[in-house]
Amino acid sequence: MIFQLALRNIKRSFGVYRVYLTSLIFATAIYFIFSNLKYNRQLLNNLDNANYIQLGFNMSAVVLFFVMAIFIFFSSNYFLRERKKEIGTYFLLGMRRYQVRATLFIETFTMSLIALCSGLLCGVFFSKLATMILFKFVGFDKASGFSFSYPALIETVVVFTSLIFLTAVTGMYRVKNFPIINLIQPKEKKYKPYLTVLFSTIGLVLILFGYSIACLFDAEGEKILNISLFLWIPLVTLLVCVGTYFVIQSLFPLLLTVLATLKIYVYRGTNMIWIEQLRSRMHSQVVMITTITILSAVTMTAFCIVNSLFYKTTIDVRNNPMINYQLLNGNPKMYDEALAKVDQRKLDFKIHTSFLTGDIEVPKMVNNPYNIRVIPWEDYHKIARKFNFRPSEKILGNESIFLYSKNNEGINFSANQKSVVYKIGNEKVHLKTTEIREKENVFSPYNSILVVSNQLYYELSQKTKATPVYYINLKPFTDSRELVTQMNEVVSHYHGASVISIEEDKNWSKLTFGMILYIGLFLSLVFIVTTGTIIYFKQIIDATKDIQTYKILYKMGVSYEEMRMIVAKQLGFIFIVPLFIAMSHCLFALFAYFKLLGFQFDISIVFSLSIYAVIYLCYYVMAVYHYLKIVCPPEMRTNI
Repeated sequence: MIFQLALRNIKRSFGVYRVYLTSLIFATAIYFIFSNLKYNRQLLNNLDNANYIQLGFNMSAVVLFFVMAIFIFFSSNYFLRERKKEIGTYFLLGMRRYQVRATLFIETFTMSLIALCSGLLCGVFFSKLATMILFKFVGFDKASGFSFSYPALIETVVVFTSLIFLTAVTGMYRVKNFPIINLIQPKEKKYKPYLTVLFSTIGLVLILFGYSIACLFDAEGEKILNISLFLWIPLVTLLVCVGTYFVIQSLFPLLLTVLATLKIYVYRGTNMIWIEQLRSRMHSQVVMITTITILSAVTMTAFCIVNSLFYKTTIDVRNNPMINYQLLNGNPKMYDEALAKVDQRKLDFKIHTSFLTGDIEVPKMVNNPYNIRVIPWEDYHKIARKFNFRPSEKILGNESIFLYSKNNEGINFSANQKSVVYKIGNEKVHLKTTEIREKENVFSPYNSILVVSNQLYYELSQKTKATPVYYINLKPFTDSRELVTQMNEVVSHYHGASVISIEEDKNWSKLTFGMILYIGLFLSLVFIVTTGTIIYFKQIIDATKDIQTYKILYKMGVSYEEMRMIVAKQLGFIFIVPLFIAMSHCLFALFAYFKLLGFQFDISIVFSLSIYAVIYLCYYVMAVYHYLKIVCPPEMRTNI
């Protein structure tokens, strides 16, 4: 009997649980895909840093586990709380507590197992597509084959089965401690708008104070108000979270109360109905709206940062050309062997020269003195012409040109810097800086270059040993991983020789930021789905309580179009408020983050926020549709 009752309840409530099951299926599929990728031999054997890849997927799996644990426990407890009357009816009909607990356990476990099996099937079905997307993100140009890992399957089953079992047992324990009188007639919490003005003011002050501190973040500053920057970050987060709770708890009920006093608006159409409905249930929405707001802010911030990093890396690689290969400390034989590996149709230029290394002293430098590469003006001018850079006047005497690298964390070179001190042994040479150029450093994306006059370079080379270098540059978009491997193989046979490959650096950047983007993208989707599902559930369950209210409105002559506007405005407030507050938090968090790194806002931020808003608003449209479907059956969709 218990099993039959549980199955009947599942069939009856399947429509309500549909979105919950969809979210759980989606999360299970993502977890299996991540686990399957970290065991993918094709991926691990053909890409460097296999341990790094596995670590990334392991960390994302842990984050996904905690997100889904919160989502499953929240959803299960919410469903259980809404079924108190049903459970109380079971007790009145003579069912024992163990029978009721067993029924709920079978329901929860059965539906979760359905979601687990469906999620695993979806994960297996879409695993190849997910692998292809990852290969595209990390710049891996080989075709991806179908991969199925039994360890990934076992890991997913064990993790989610444990989580499901723990959730079901927790639900049984809660039913055990429910007083029967509260199950039959649950206590309704009445909203008391006490001290709303005070709490609203406190909430706004906390948020504004957190925003103000975030605006003071600076890459050069280590302290704000004599407090370490790393202590301010969690403190600002706490201030904004607490302020958000106070604002949602007090300010918005206060605004609804004020709105209800505006006769010009409240007596227009059906505005009075949706305002009063929202005011009456605002107390039950506070914790949920606050949770959704904070989770949405975190999701949007992480999603924007990941997309921005990938976008900036792609743009930097595209807009900042670099010399493809620099062979150091070689000999003519090694250079000929390396050049033989290059398709002459792809060769742009080759230059055999040398450079010096030494220390320079610059004010406000993190690492002072700073080791730098020194090249003669003749070589710089020759290479600059190859890259079609703006020509510079020939420098003489102690004049110098500074080729600045913006990715260099060891030096902070001001545009007004007029001189530097070059150290060679115990001797110091004072150099006059005539120009500072950033986008013309084609030698290194991380280290700055100092260009000196030909005469001074010759004099300095007599005092210290120069490093021979052979520059090989290819035509755009003709370098490859295979050529990098061949170059490294040639250089490995010569003692003391080395090769600097920009393609290898690009591959590392693609792998690193591609992995971050891939993981961040899928985790953000899971966050969006879970937050949207939570707020959707709350509204749909509230809709079941409003059926009688809308029947009365229909009998009073309220048309379907008017009821649709009531629902749209009521749910719009609940959906749009968290979205706008979360976007505000996100923008200030991004402002502080970019200011710390010295970045600027770019188009990827708008793109990321737009994607989140569109997905979030899809849940709003879906909630309005199903809400109306519950409170307005077909016979109520025509006027009396």
